[in-house]
Amino acid sequence: MSGKNTNNKKEASVDTEVLTAQITQLEQEKKELTNKLEVSEAQVDNLNQENKDLKEQKEAVELEKEALEAKNTELSQENEQLKESAKPVIAQKVLTKEEYLKTRPTVKIDGQDFAFKFEAPETLKVKGIVQETSKLIKDEEIMSELVYGKSFYVEPVN
Repeated sequence: MSGKNTNNKKEASVDTEVLTAQITQLEQEKKELTNKLEVSEAQVDNLNQENKDLKEQKEAVELEKEALEAKNTELSQENEQLKESAKPVIAQKVLTKEEYLKTRPTVKIDGQDFAFKFEAPETLKVKGIVQETSKLIKDEEIMSELVYGKSFYVEPVN
């Protein structure tokens, strides 16, 4: 009987060692799975945060879109008003070059008449101030400076 007892003890000892190894392996697997679960939960948290951020960005974009649409509507209305207000200006008679040359105002400087050319713009910047040519032609001092400075826009009238 003693041989059987020893055999049983060896088997029990082997079974205990196998079970202990299996328990250790299972604990290790549990630890790895717990780590994977924590990583997965962290990833889920990150994705939830990204989703929240994207929703906030979407809301901001939608608000910006609404603001741009409102601005576009406002600009369209303003454009229409400008078109309407420009109609009377367009309807005004445009002088031909010949008509302009016959009717343009002149200024006498040192016995010679001078006037703005047909190609001259309606306004000029003189001494840092933008003024209409119709007002400049009436100012002999400024016109003298333009004549003696050989302004491209001023010519002698015969």
